[in-house]
This record gives sequence, C-alpha cells and structure tokens, in this order.
Amino acid sequence: MNTKTVWITGASSGIGQEFARRYAKLGFRLILTARRKDRLDALAAELSAKHAIPCRVLPADLASELDNRLNFLFFLKAYAEILNFCWCKWYWL
Repeated sequence: MNTKTVWITGASSGIGQEFARRYAKLGFRLILTARRKDRLDALAAELSAKHAIPCRVLPADLASELDNRLNFLFFLKAYAEILNFCWCKWYWL
C-alpha cells in the first residue's frame, strides 16, 4: 500500500469515479467527495475490498461555501500529506 493520499472530488460518477478506481489500483489511500453519499459509500466499499486500501468518504456539495470551509478544515486537521487533489467537477461562474 502506498502511504500517499489522493482526495478526489466528484467521485460518485464519471471521470471522478474513474480517477478513484485508477488511484486505488495503484494502492493510494483515498478521500472521496461528492454530494451523493450512497454512491460514495458503495464505491469506497468496492475499492477497499478489491485493493485493500483505506478509503474515506467525505460527502459535500462543493458549490456550498459552508461545505467548502468544512472540507478545508478537515484537510488541515486530518491529512497534511495529500499527493494530489483531483477536482472532477467544473463550475462555470
């Protein structure tokens, strides 16, 4: 198992889900973020079982200012060493 952690947003479907699968296959620890907790839980269970990696679920709506602040605090407190942050959801302002 790799000792690096990858935090992936938009992990419940599409390209975010594919990033999660690829990093899990490489043995990275994962933090999965998206709005749909049920899909995140299913993906985390699948990847943990298949690749024997720790997989943390952090449901959040990244369009929400409050959720973004909470995520940042979580990041500072729990994961000082994150290899990569995969932003897999585009917001057009």
